[in-house]
Formats: sequence, C-alpha cells, structure tokens
Amino acid sequence: MKKIAQVGSTFVEVMFIVVIVCGISAFLIPRSLNQTSSARTIAMSTLSTALTTTVMLAKTEYKIEGGHTLIRMSGRQVKVAQGTGFPEGSPEGIGAALNHIHGFIPTFGQITTYNFSSSLANCNVTYDSSTGIVTAATQGC
Repeated sequence: MKKIAQVGSTFVEVMFIVVIVCGISAFLIPRSLNQTSSARTIAMSTLSTALTTTVMLAKTEYKIEGGHTLIRMSGRQVKVAQGTGFPEGSPEGIGAALNHIHGFIPTFGQITTYNFSSSLANCNVTYDSSTGIVTAATQGC
C-alpha cells in the first residue's frame, strides 16, 4: 500500500493557531493603548516644561531689556505685559516666545490652552498670562 502525503492542516491545528493569535492580540492591544496614553501624558508634561521655561526666559529678557513691552527672543519680537514681563496670551506673545509647537493647537487668550489636534477632555496645557502660571492636565490623556 502506498502512503498518501498529508496536505494542509487538521481542524485542531488550525484552532490551536487561532487560539495563540487571539491570546497574543488580547495581550498586545491593551498594552498599545496604554502606550498611547503614556505618550500623550509625556507630550503634555514636556509642553508644560517648555512653556514654563519660555515664560521664565521672557521675564528675564524683559528685565535685561529695561522693562520694554516688546522684547527679542531667538530673533523674534515678543509682546509682554508691562510690570511682569509675562508674554501676552496671543500669537505675538506666548505664541512667538514658544515658537515651535508641532502637534498642538493653541487657543489664545488670557488663559491660553494647548490641545492635541484631536482635543481630549482633561488632556491639555494652560498658560495664564496674568500670573505666568502653566498647568498641565493629564488625567484624560
């Protein structure tokens, strides 16, 4: 008698592969979602640090330049408040001082808010131009 070579897989072998793939997916998908949240949190914290540093540099430059409401930072004119040296909450103020903010959308005003291009609740950075305080909200990231 001739033996016939087995071609293909049995149902049990196919089901075993499906179970393994589903198990790996069940482990990796939540992990990747957690990594996205961590990346957003880090991005907001980094932006918060950059804004805080920018405000301190503007205030220092304001004092160095003798209290003028237009100062120069990295070759750009920046509007600051008389008396405090805090950048205004405008494109010509904190927008010009911070300069590059790829991936964030600012909403300028006394309280300037920076969000991701797809805004998330409780995941933003705010800058208060009257006090110079920068706050990061990362609970919703």
